[in-house]
Formats: sequence, C-alpha cells, structure tokens
Amino acid sequence: MEIIKEFIGALDEEIKAIKEGKGGSIVKIFNGRLLRESSGFFIYVFHLENFLAVLDDSPAEIQIEGESYPVQVLSTQGLEVEIGIEQSLGEFILEARLQTNLWYLLELLKKKYLEIEEGQTKQDFRISEILFGHQPGSSLSTTQSKCRYYLTKKPPNEDQKKAIEASFRSQVCIIWGPPGTGKTKTIAQAIEAHLYSGRRVLLVSHANNAVDEALEDVAEQLGDSQFYKEGKLVRLGKPQEKHLKILEEKYEMVLPEKIVSNLSEALLQEKEKLIREKTLLDKRIDECEQAQNFLQIVENFGNEKSAMEQGLKKTETNIQKKIDEFNALTYEKNKIQMKLHEAQSAGKLKKFFLGLDSEKLQKKVGQVFSAIDLNKGQQDELNKIRKGQIDHIQEKTCQFQQAQKEVENLLNYLNISREKLPVWLAEQKQRRASIEARIGEINEKLDEIQKKILSEAKLVATTLTKTYASKQFPDDPFDVMVLDEASMAPLPQVYWAAARSKTALTIVGDFLQLPPICISNESMAQKWLGRSIFTVLGVDTVPKTSADSRVTLLSTQYRMSPEISYIPNHLFYENRLHNDSSTIQRTFVDDLTSTPLVFVETQSVNPWCSRLEAGSRFNLYNALVCGALARRLLIAGNENVGIITPYAPQARLINKIAKDWELLDHLKVSTVHRFQGGEEEIIIFDTVEGVGNFIAPMVDDTRDSSARLLLNVALTRAKNKIYLVGNSGYLLSGLRQRAALKWVIQHFQERGTILNSESLIDNYFTADFEKYAEENIFSPSAALSQRTGNIYNEKNFWPQFFEDLKTTQGRVIILSPFVTIRRSTKMMDYFKALIARGVKIQILTRPRYQQSPEMSDQTEIVVKQLRDTGVVVMERAKMHQKIAILDNIAWEGSLNILSHRDTQEQMRRYQGQSAVEEIIKNLELENQEAIGNQTEEICPETGCGGFLIIRQAKFGRRKFLGCSNYPNCRYTKPINTPQNHYMRRRTR
Repeated sequence: MEIIKEFIGALDEEIKAIKEGKGGSIVKIFNGRLLRESSGFFIYVFHLENFLAVLDDSPAEIQIEGESYPVQVLSTQGLEVEIGIEQSLGEFILEARLQTNLWYLLELLKKKYLEIEEGQTKQDFRISEILFGHQPGSSLSTTQSKCRYYLTKKPPNEDQKKAIEASFRSQVCIIWGPPGTGKTKTIAQAIEAHLYSGRRVLLVSHANNAVDEALEDVAEQLGDSQFYKEGKLVRLGKPQEKHLKILEEKYEMVLPEKIVSNLSEALLQEKEKLIREKTLLDKRIDECEQAQNFLQIVENFGNEKSAMEQGLKKTETNIQKKIDEFNALTYEKNKIQMKLHEAQSAGKLKKFFLGLDSEKLQKKVGQVFSAIDLNKGQQDELNKIRKGQIDHIQEKTCQFQQAQKEVENLLNYLNISREKLPVWLAEQKQRRASIEARIGEINEKLDEIQKKILSEAKLVATTLTKTYASKQFPDDPFDVMVLDEASMAPLPQVYWAAARSKTALTIVGDFLQLPPICISNESMAQKWLGRSIFTVLGVDTVPKTSADSRVTLLSTQYRMSPEISYIPNHLFYENRLHNDSSTIQRTFVDDLTSTPLVFVETQSVNPWCSRLEAGSRFNLYNALVCGALARRLLIAGNENVGIITPYAPQARLINKIAKDWELLDHLKVSTVHRFQGGEEEIIIFDTVEGVGNFIAPMVDDTRDSSARLLLNVALTRAKNKIYLVGNSGYLLSGLRQRAALKWVIQHFQERGTILNSESLIDNYFTADFEKYAEENIFSPSAALSQRTGNIYNEKNFWPQFFEDLKTTQGRVIILSPFVTIRRSTKMMDYFKALIARGVKIQILTRPRYQQSPEMSDQTEIVVKQLRDTGVVVMERAKMHQKIAILDNIAWEGSLNILSHRDTQEQMRRYQGQSAVEEIIKNLELENQEAIGNQTEEICPETGCGGFLIIRQAKFGRRKFLGCSNYPNCRYTKPINTPQNHYMRRRTR
C-alpha cells in the first residue's frame, strides 16, 4: 500500500533527525521522590532540567552515581516526569540523568509496517483506509433503534446528545470539542451507548493523561453497571499518579491488578505466603553461608598458620645468614685496613718483601665497604619482610579467633551443628528453588488471567503506542475505536490503531489546537508526522466543519469566564461558542486586580530579549516578572497557577527561578505546546518578545499560521484569570496590523486591567559609581538590601554591584558591548584584587571594527590592558546584551558596565544558582565556538586586515569562520580545518 510506504519513509526521516541530535536524549533530573509501588514498578516523579520530547510509555535508562537502571517513562507534564523502575532506589533520589531512546517506539512502529509491507504479517486496514479518505464510509446497522445511556446529575446538553447519537450511528464520526466543552463527558456517554448495544470499544489517546481523564468519566458514568462490577472496563498501562489515586479510591475495578486480585484471590494469597517464606529463607541461607565462610576460615587457619610460620622461620634464617655475613665482612674490612695502614707507613723494600700494594688494598677496601652496604640493605629488607609476616600472622590469628566466635554464635542462633550445616543449607536452597518455581507458575497464571481480562474486556483504555508496543494488547479486534485529543495524535499511530477496530471510529478533539511535534524538516515526515488527523479528514477550518456531515460541534463551554472565552471565540471559533451559565458566577479578585484580563506592562523597562543559536529566545526580565507575579499569587492563597510561554528556554529559565524561590511544588511552568490539554484557575502567559530581535513568526500568525493555534491554546488554559506579560510598545509597533496577538493586546488594554511590571519588582536609590568604586575597594562591606528582582538605576546600581563584586569567590562574567578607558580604568584595581584571590574574570565585548570611530582606539587599549591584567576577553560580533554574572548573582538591563557615563539606565539584580546557570547556558558564555565570537586569526586575503569570526550557515546550521569585513571580503574556511584545505572566496 502506498500510504504504508510513505509512513515508513516518514518514520525513517524522523528517526534520522532524532539520531542526529535534533531531538536530544539525555536530561538531568532532580528532586525525585517515590510515589508508590504499582504493577511491579516503583513509580518516581522527578523535576526535569530541560523539556523532554518523548512518547508516553517509552523505555529509558536512569543513571545514578555511576549505576544504570532500566526504566519506563510513564508521562511528562511540563518540567516533571513520572518514571517506573523495576526495583526500589529509596524514598528520595537527589539527582540523576535520564537517557531516553527517543526513536525506539518509532523504530518499533516502522518494523510493524515493514512486516506488513513484506508480507510477514497481515492486518486489515479497511477501516483505516475509510478514515484516511481512501474508501467511502457508511452508517452503522444496529439491533437497537435507540441509542441508550443513563442520565447523570448533569445530563448532556443538546449538542452533546447529537454527538453521542452521531458516534452511535456513524462509521466515522468527528466530535469537534473546543476547550472546556465537556468532550470527555460526551465520550463517556457515547461509549456507554456502544457498550449497551453489544459493541466492544477501544479508547485511545496519544498521552496517558488524556486516557486517564476520559476513563475517569467513563468509570463515573458506568460505576453502577455490570460492566464495571465484572471488570469489563480495563485500563492498559500505568495511569498518571494523580489519576491513579482517583481510580484506586473510586474506580479500582478498571485497574487490571485489582481485577486480577478479585478473580484470583487464592493464587494471590498463595503467592504472598510464598514470598514471605522466601524472604525468611533468603535470610537464613545468607546466615548459613556466612557460617560456612567463617568455618572455612577456621578450618584453613591451621595450614595457613603452619605455612606462615615456616615462611617466618625461613626469613629469620636468612636474616641470621646476613648477620654472619656482615660480621665476616667487618672482620675482613678491619684486616685489610690494618694492612693498608702498614703499607702506607712501610718503605719500598719492606713493601716488596711483604707484598703490600697500597692501590690494590685501597681498591679491596672499597669493595668490602660496598659489600657491607649491600648487606645492610638486604638486612633491612629482610627485617621488613619479617615484620610483615609477624603482622600477617597476628592478623590471621585475630581473624581465626573472630571466626571461631562468629561460628559459635551463628550455629547457636541457627540451632545447627557443624556437621549438619552443609546438608541443612542444601535443603534450604532446594526449598527456595521450588518456591521460586511455584511463584513463576503463579505469575504465568496471573498473566494468563490478566490477558484473559483484556481479551474479554468490553472497553480497553490505553495510549496509541500500546496498540503496537504492548504484548498484553488483545489480539481480537474491537467494534469501535474512540480517539481523544486527536489533534496531537501522530498519523502513523492513528492509522495503526484504527485497524484494531472493525466497524466504526469516533474522532474527538479540536483542529484549532496544536498538531503533533515533528522534529524532521523533511517533506514526508512533515506530511505524516507534522499534520493532524483533522487536516487529513479535510475539517481543519470552521467553514469546512459546517459543510461536513461527519462533524458535530460541542458549542457550550464550561471552563472559561465569559471575558476570557470571548477572545478565542471571536478570533478563532467565529463566534460559534456559547458560555454556560455556570461561567458567569466566577470570582476574579486577588490582591492585585479584580478583572479576569490583566496586561502586565514592561514597556517602561523595555527589557532585552536574547536569541539562542538554535533560534529560540529568552527574556530574563520577563522571567523575573513571571516569577514575582506567581509568588505573589501563591502567597495570596491561589493554589492553581500556571505559567506558559512559547519558548522552551524561557520556560526553563522561569522554572529555574521557581526552583531557586522554592515554588516548584505549587506552580506549573511549561511551554504552550506541553500545556495543551491542561487548565488552571490562573494562567500567566509570557510573550517573551522584546528589544534585540525581530518578532518571531511563532507569535505572529500573519507570517506563520501555526501561531494562531499556539495563541488559541495559550488563551484557553485559564478558567478565571489571565495575566498577559509583554512590552506593548514593542509588540504593537512590530506586529502586523492583522496579527491576532496585536488584537489580543489591544483587547486586554481596553477591557482589562493594566499592571505595571515595576509594581512587582521594587526600586530604591543610593549613590554613584566613582564614590562607591573608591570606597569599596579597600573598605569593609556596608549593609545593603539585596532583594532578588529589584530594579536599579544608574545611581543606585553601582554600590550594590560593588558589594556583590567584593564577595565574589569564583567567577565574574561581564557582557558590555562597548568599553571606554575612563570607565574600565576604574575597574582595573577591582579586577586585579579579584584575580589575586583566584577569581576567574571573563569579559565579552564587541570587536573593535564594530565600535564607533571615537571608541575604536579606546577599545584596543582597554582590551590589551584587561588581557595584561589576566582577564579573559572574548570579542563577539553584534552582541547587545548588558549582563554581569558574579558567582550566582546576575545583573541584566541597559547599562554598559565598562563604558557608562551619565545616561539614565536600569539594571535588574537576580540571585539564584539554577537560573544563573541557565543564563550562562543560553548565552553560550562558556562556549568558545559560540556564534559571533571573534578569533585571534587574521584574514589571509591581501590587504583585508579583518579578523575571522564564527558564523553559521543559513541552511544546515553548519558553523564556519568568516571575515569580519563581510560583505566586502567573502573569505571563509571551515572550523578546525588544516590550512591547505581552506575554502576561499575572493574579495569583490
């Protein structure tokens, strides 16, 4: 089939992109805590250092202090991850690394399709072909003319009734459920109707969270039915912790282990009894083996002692031989020395007749002295050996005595004689082996029972990945498949899962939500992994849904206050939504404002937005504002607060601030993509954009249509209140006239409350640079307030900055685009004092050629002085950021620290290790090959005189070296390439 070939190609492209590193696979995790033991897994929840793009139920590996353990990623939500481990690693795990094989499940699905393509296995894709528009659909025939389901305290509204009926009677039904319209309740009652008509239902979604939410509603709807009581509604896979608690407390008969427990009570009791017996046996066997080891020491001691004593005796004999040899050598030395003396005093005639040769005697004396020295060394070595042997004998004797005591104690404790110990130990091991064999038999029977439970289930609720990755997934096909949160479901998975149904499909979701995340940019991957099922179905706009008979709209929303719902309803849903009366009676008052729409204005600060090499961006000031606002709301008693942002680096930075401020346990921080499907009472939406970059297409729907979906998701997460954080002056002037975000900002300003960001971050005053530079270098520290997040102006910045400098112990990093002699000279003494006590200082500034003519010469002089002082100076082209990092303190704002004179500026002070490390990472301050860094290498082109700068290709993200005089000089060369392999382009 052509579509399967295309799926295989798309999966190949995505797998290749992930393996090339675009998807990332190793992430640091921390603050892990054990939640529970469930279904043979120990469930832990961790905070993530970075966002993890991984499918639920993916295999992975956790690394803790050099040890690795296989795990399963159960779910991720924002910067939290739940994992299952087959063994307990303690109540708490401070820090670990999680390594995921992001392509494993894609490889597995590809393998399944390859087996189909090659004819190794067969699968009926008829219903999948109908769904994907390759074959026509039809109405369902049913033995019952009426769609039957029971009404609850909150009966379905008219749209929901139509949707239930459509699901019941259509081969392909599309339920369009915008946020908060009660789609999971509708799903529950549609499933009930299918079950009562005798149909078997498969409920799937791309994520565990969505499956769990839908199943809870199904269980609530059918809690009194025989389907529930007989264990016919089954959850395949591990529910998220928060949902597992609810299911265990209210609806435990949807959990396979609970159903097994009810159906296999005798087997489970026997297994529990055997496990207890085995635990006791393990302890006894361990004690017996210890006794055996001690007995071996006792039994071996006699032979070992005899051998050691013989060795000692031999050494002592050798020592005595060396003593005798020493005495003989000493006698010989004295004898020769006497002859030498006689020879030296005798005349020639006497020497001749007595044969006295002074030279020979002198030589002989030297030889004897050498022999004596050698003898002494040998004696010393033998004495060392003797001492070691004596110590060894004493050590072994102590071990023998200790072993004797331990043996007696253990044998008395075990009530066994030495002679019977080996026989008793063998019997216990044999008993343990039989217990293990029996436990294995019981586990096989329990697995068979669980498989039977799944095969006989009338409803199986699971993730899409389980339909092809789980060995427990039932072989028999279902009558109906219900797909929830359909917009995020990868199409190859949907096609596969649909084939597990033989009759009908119900697709539930909202085409105005975000599609699946596709890493590869290749065409086939984008076609089948970057689009939603609604695009394939041809119902991805409001007019198209109106003209399609398969679509039923749920038009009454129950989530958002009317003031909030008005925005997406007007912008995206073409006024098709209606507010339920329950949304009108909402309370919006907190200690900041009393309206549901609040625009947090940062224009007076005009904060800088930094762009990363990968194209994403972050804004430190906005992050501080979000953190301060969230802390204020939490202190006031608001328990359900979420912060969302379009960019992962910004979400990571806010998360680090929340960690430093100990807010993580009470706050959800995530990207808009990863918050899809979630909701909170209060949402803080950070636009991030600011001076330093053009407004990204991600938030401008006039340049990228997906921006509309992102904005819609962001605006529909809040129930009661939205705080929109942004620089209105910058955004309104930079966005095109028809941009949705522009309309949203203006609507917030007209219908909501404007909150100045400076009211969230304090401001106070003191003195100027020169005074504090001179007073602080040699004077003790003054007691200054150091509240994180404060705004400082050009006056009060310097005293606090110098106080921070004085206490710096490890590092100083200053980003100052411009440098002047006047300002830098005043810093030199500080730098010298810091370097003398081991502080590393790094300064980043613009290259000389990017300075103004009057500052160019000053830059050259200052850079030389700094380098002569021991400061590491890096020149980075086109840099704009004004930042200082002093250990774990960050300063950021508009003031050039190494060139400031009399202009009015502002700086923000932030203290916190996690967030500061994130800033260093985002700005690549420790990366020698960061984009824009100027090397010391001069362009070799004749007459050019430029320096080589690290640049990045427009396509392919390849780094290379290019001349600073571009475009006048177009010389380039690859990084780390030998001279004779340079790539050159001649100057114009």
